[in-house]
Amino acid sequence: MHLYSPSVTAVLLLFASAISAQTITTIAGNGTPAFNGDGITASVASLNGPFAVAVDNAGNVYIADRLNNRIRKVDISGIITTIAGNGISGYSGDGGPATNAQISAPTGVAVDNAGNVFIADRNNHCIRKIHNDTITNVAGNGTAGFGGDAGSATAALLDAPRSVATDNAGNIYIADQSNNRVRKINTSGIITTVAGNGTAGFSGDDGPATDARLYNPAGIAVNVLGDIYIADVDNQRIRKVTSTGKINTYAGTGTSSAAGDNGPATAAGLSEPIGVAVDQSGKVFIADGWNFKIRMVNASGTITSIAGIGTAGFSGDGGPATYANLNNPYGVAVDSIGNIYIADYTNNRIRKSDYSTSVQTIYTQPEYITIYPVPTNTAITIDSHLQNKCNITVAIIDINGRTVEEISVESNVATIVNIEIPDGIYMAMMRSEGKVWQQKLTISHNK
Repeated sequence: MHLYSPSVTAVLLLFASAISAQTITTIAGNGTPAFNGDGITASVASLNGPFAVAVDNAGNVYIADRLNNRIRKVDISGIITTIAGNGISGYSGDGGPATNAQISAPTGVAVDNAGNVFIADRNNHCIRKIHNDTITNVAGNGTAGFGGDAGSATAALLDAPRSVATDNAGNIYIADQSNNRVRKINTSGIITTVAGNGTAGFSGDDGPATDARLYNPAGIAVNVLGDIYIADVDNQRIRKVTSTGKINTYAGTGTSSAAGDNGPATAAGLSEPIGVAVDQSGKVFIADGWNFKIRMVNASGTITSIAGIGTAGFSGDGGPATYANLNNPYGVAVDSIGNIYIADYTNNRIRKSDYSTSVQTIYTQPEYITIYPVPTNTAITIDSHLQNKCNITVAIIDINGRTVEEISVESNVATIVNIEIPDGIYMAMMRSEGKVWQQKLTISHNK
């Protein structure tokens, strides 16, 4: 097997720029959709359709393990436990231990500053709360429908609530999906509608949020100012409701696409944006589900992709998050230091994009990395042009994020032999001393 026929042209050009890339890892889930117990290392535990993720101030991670009918917790030592749900779909247990209760297909989880955990108990049409290991109902009477505004939240009707969030004041927000509304429970337990008029569709930007149309709102997040971000899924948009009650589109054009990175978020395409999160500095993170990416909108309104290459699959752990494969990322959370947590639904995993002092910087230089000999039918050599010999790893990655070849040497030149790669576009990545150099690589066999 050979990499090239006798007439191969391969050139790698690194353009002048430098970007930061967080490293992605799996922190929970072994990829098998199942339940294999608690009290074990989270990365070897089985999850089954992890739909949402949250993180508390101490760094504990909470998972809406949807098809296991449980809420799981990964503590800071990496051990996973069940904190709510006995695994049997149903409704029971209020006033007792949360682990003895029945919940049904939970799709949302949130934790407030006091450590209370809130569950979007979707099929039970209610919001449950865990306080000191005891579960109670805080919204919804268990019957699907709409009703109860301006009254007690526990007497109100919800319809398939998809997610839940809290603000710093202790208010609770619900993406009441099948009612096409966002509901709010104040600290007195009174529920109101804060966005959506109940009719599915798109309308209302630059006006009162309660007059606007939403279309299957899913994710929800609230910033430190009290502004609400709504993943308006079937409108392919993120909507923002200001603390004064005015709604606008924050990201997305309304057309399903992956276009628009490095430009205005309102000119970018999204595709089934199901989850949304916001950090303390105002950056907004979007679980762009069918684009298989996590997108970020900075304070200036510019959107970028920060995790996922845009192709469904699983790969990339230990490398830059932007070169990893995700598969239906439906939930996203961010902690106080910038770590990003992803509910990688179809991969049955929770991924973490790690922000730390060991974050790799992807360097690109205004010079060529030489690939030779050309032509060849036996091997390929990549000359890094680094001045000193050091430990380098060179990998060739295909468009699906799979590493098709990799070699590590103590040198500034790496030679890969006896391999065969079809014509196409690849990514050549060289890692050395915590730095990464990368750019596209074109393989062309001239017949």
